[in-house]
Amino acid sequence: MKSRRVVTFLVCLLGLLILAGGMTSRAGGFLLCAAWAAGGTGASPGKGASPAQAIVVLTGGDARNAEAVRLHRASGLPVLASGGDGEARAIAMELAKNRVAIAWMEGDSRNTWENAVFSNTILSANGLTSIVLVTDSLHMWRARALFEDQGLIVRPAPVALWPFGSRDLQPRDFLPSREGIAVSKLLLHEVGGLVLYRVRRAAGWS
Repeated sequence: MKSRRVVTFLVCLLGLLILAGGMTSRAGGFLLCAAWAAGGTGASPGKGASPAQAIVVLTGGDARNAEAVRLHRASGLPVLASGGDGEARAIAMELAKNRVAIAWMEGDSRNTWENAVFSNTILSANGLTSIVLVTDSLHMWRARALFEDQGLIVRPAPVALWPFGSRDLQPRDFLPSREGIAVSKLLLHEVGGLVLYRVRRAAGWS
């Protein structure tokens, strides 16, 4: 009986170590990123939904700016840059280098909820209700939920599935690493932020 308990304990310990290793390794982090990103894109608006009327890009970054440029050139849709602390202006400057003029700048937001609320104020003032949303894959689920809760139809345009650059997986990538721990923290921030928002909304606090 005692030996069975020891075996059970060792099996459980091994399982926890494997789980911890998976969550803190580069390979495990990549799989978690992919799973979370898939949830963020979800189903696109139905065929009867209004066509996209504007592109909204959140808080810049090379990949986001490049995607906004690509989408604008492909569609001709106007671009709204959203981000406080000079982020919106920085987006405008980067897009201007590619001969893309920003239609609107929202420069007062301090977080994703304010990105959604303040951007919607601008969009609704211009009669716009359907957007293409550009942000990181890890951020998309939370950002999309907040923008949709403002009554907007959102078509996600996620970028940068893996936030630390790309290279082929190697055997060491299945072991715990600083990179794996860092991405686990990013994922926990996104998951926790979305859960907290849902709880606050359900309680009527937002």
